[in-house]
Amino acid sequence: MIAEINTYLFGAIVTAIASGGVLGSIVAWRKIPAEKQQIVVSAAQGAVVVQSAVIDTLKEENARLLERIEALELLTEPLARSEAKIQDLKNENNVLRARVKHLEMEVARFHALTDKPDDDSNLV
Repeated sequence: MIAEINTYLFGAIVTAIASGGVLGSIVAWRKIPAEKQQIVVSAAQGAVVVQSAVIDTLKEENARLLERIEALELLTEPLARSEAKIQDLKNENNVLRARVKHLEMEVARFHALTDKPDDDSNLV
């Protein structure tokens, strides 16, 4: 409250000096409330203009980013299909490796059976 009084007094003194005396300061202080409303209205109008420009800029930026997202989505669809195909091929490769391992074991077992001398071969 004291700060408000000091501010008020300081403003009154500056106004009195700048306006040319007590009579000038009274006239000036009576005009301030009316002009204060005009200043507020002008500031609000300026803020609306600035906000409108910002909104327009943001709308343009959103449209640009939406186009970019759509373009990237078009690029990622084939990539996703390729990744799925790669996974299918990896799975198929694992199955084939297991089958090759199984067949190699069968061949080794077969070789073990055929490399054994027969009991009948000793008779000759």
